[in-house]
Amino acid sequence: MMKKLFLISLFVIILSVSAFAGEGSDTIGACRLLPELRYMYYETPMRVTLNFESPVSEPSYDDNWRLKEHDVTLQVTYGLTDNIDVFTFLGARLGAEKTGSSSRLIGGRLRMPEENVFDLDSGFICGAGVKWTAYRATSGFYFGGGVSLMFAVTDNHVNFRTSTDGGPYVDAPIKYRDTDYAVTADLHAGWHIKDTGLTPYLGVEYRYEQEYLYAYKLGDANSVNDYRMESKNPVGVVVGLDYMANDRLYFNLEAQMVKRWGGSFSVGYMFDLCAVPVIPATVPAPVPAPVLVPMSMK
Repeated sequence: MMKKLFLISLFVIILSVSAFAGEGSDTIGACRLLPELRYMYYETPMRVTLNFESPVSEPSYDDNWRLKEHDVTLQVTYGLTDNIDVFTFLGARLGAEKTGSSSRLIGGRLRMPEENVFDLDSGFICGAGVKWTAYRATSGFYFGGGVSLMFAVTDNHVNFRTSTDGGPYVDAPIKYRDTDYAVTADLHAGWHIKDTGLTPYLGVEYRYEQEYLYAYKLGDANSVNDYRMESKNPVGVVVGLDYMANDRLYFNLEAQMVKRWGGSFSVGYMFDLCAVPVIPATVPAPVPAPVLVPMSMK
């Protein structure tokens, strides 16, 4: 039900900005700096290959996994030119979990399906990218694209739960390390609505995500599970809205669907590093009026 409501909401937003097409907003301008604090929540469908290195298990393949994550990052964007920005971000996964089902052959018998939950807890996330505007019209329409890289890692966790054949979840003594890499490219367009500070945008994004989760049972070196995961739907749609409250204060709201479900909210403050200070004009000293002296005084 929640997913249906979320999809309907996104559809309404898309209809309201159907004249536009972007992931990400317009470039910020040459020699400007924009730090922004961003919160994100996403659910990403993943295609998973499970390689069991235990001598009593055979390889099993599953395609029903999702990565759920709450992220907070500080992103800093710098305008190299009026049409090219570079940016970097650094932050944390405040909470994340990976859920899915699996089955395997043990001793020649097919084990009942398992529902697994890896509680990834908190971790580290960072990345960098470039964004450009290829065309900008005086009417407010713009078109551009971007490319970015992302890396995330969480380590030394033992929060794993599993349920067999619909039974209750049971904690298992599993220790694991999860690393996540993603490459994202997009094409986007938007429209600056004059005198309002609003910029709706819409775009298409390609995001290839690759994850590696290495897990083993504590005290049992022969029981190793090597999960290799990649994004199930790499192409998706992004819709968003920028708002400049004034020349400095910036807000962004963005939603994503198909390749991953969720969205983000950020607030930033713009600095113009190359602004020339306005020097007040020098007021010339008043010229004294000539004094007329009567001829009789000479």
